[in-house]
Amino acid sequence: MYPILLDFFGITVSSYAVALSIAVVASAVATVREAEHRDVRFSYWTAVGALLGGLVGARAFWILQFSEWTNLGHAAIMWAPGMVLYGGVLGAVATLVVLSRVQRQALLPVLDVAAPHAALGEGIARIGCFLAGCCWGAPCAVPWGVRFPAGSLAYGAQLEAGLTDASATHSLPVHPTQLYMTVGLAIGYFALRGILHRPHPNGLVLASYLAYYGALRFAVECVRGDSTRPLWGMTLSQAMSVMLLVAGVTAVVVLQRIDHRTNAGNNR
Repeated sequence: MYPILLDFFGITVSSYAVALSIAVVASAVATVREAEHRDVRFSYWTAVGALLGGLVGARAFWILQFSEWTNLGHAAIMWAPGMVLYGGVLGAVATLVVLSRVQRQALLPVLDVAAPHAALGEGIARIGCFLAGCCWGAPCAVPWGVRFPAGSLAYGAQLEAGLTDASATHSLPVHPTQLYMTVGLAIGYFALRGILHRPHPNGLVLASYLAYYGALRFAVECVRGDSTRPLWGMTLSQAMSVMLLVAGVTAVVVLQRIDHRTNAGNNR
């Protein structure tokens, strides 16, 4: 665990902030460059707008999960601690919807270009989660289980639940759920780029991203150890994952059928 990477004359730089900064820059640059090759209007100003919307969404989703819902107005305080990347993705997409309308740019090509790089950005940011010790997993007996030191969030949660005692120097081994997400998102990034670089109907890359992310996040949530507010017998993130998975799969099927009928009609 390396929550603080630099402490210089009282000025601290957290590992999560560094990972998030790298994620934002990498995904923004990659998206803009990809858009330039595809005649899609996606500038760095658009990327900044999506970033701000993503930060507000991430704060709002954290409040919905871990705080009082009456505090949703505090989501605009983007520098406050507490973020959920799920909300960040939704906030960024909502912002891109608005910006596309303002710029009179077709929405689906923008979202198709952005989708793989959203996966890339979150994959990098999840490394920051691992270094900071947040988003930890449930206790496990697998060989790759990790133990967080005393004072960490995982240690505190296990101490409160009676799973360990104050004499322990580390938490019980837990699933490295942050790294599960990083690996899964890296696979998703390359798979989505493969779809993007082949002929495809507009919206197919986005739909594939929604389906894949929903399945990945649902699976990882099954071994998460941080408690969240339940919904329909699941965690809030699991419920959102199911909705994304269903929406994504439905959209993929519909788009492919429409594309097949269109191509069949053109070949007559």
